[in-house]
Amino acid sequence: MKIKNETEILANICKHLRDQITVGEGKIVKFRAKLDDEKKGMAHAFEWSQDAFAGSASIAVSQRLLNHIHNGGDNVTVGAIKLMVQAQVSKAAMYFPQSSSVTSNLMDQFRGRVWAETLEYIEHCIEWNERVSA
Repeated sequence: MKIKNETEILANICKHLRDQITVGEGKIVKFRAKLDDEKKGMAHAFEWSQDAFAGSASIAVSQRLLNHIHNGGDNVTVGAIKLMVQAQVSKAAMYFPQSSSVTSNLMDQFRGRVWAETLEYIEHCIEWNERVSA
């Protein structure tokens, strides 16, 4: 797949990933504050900890993809990134988490969701580029 404005799309993807890390870090900061809330207690924080899982998953996936992009040098293309992300989405759908650890399964589900959202963003960038370049 030949994509016009490849550099611009890669820059947009990297910016999106950095933004996802920032949002994820914000969720972790809020969770830590809930852990320190002596009125409600730690148990309450964990009962409502899904945002912390979502934030952690966003950070993990985004950092992994950014590292892949930055370490790939000139060989990194939007098409290659899209294929990598598609493979992760397929893997998450095909191999549903079955650990004996409920929290491990939950984290795997959140990571799968982040991979899918990232794929959707990449596809949106490609479609937008095609419309603008036409």
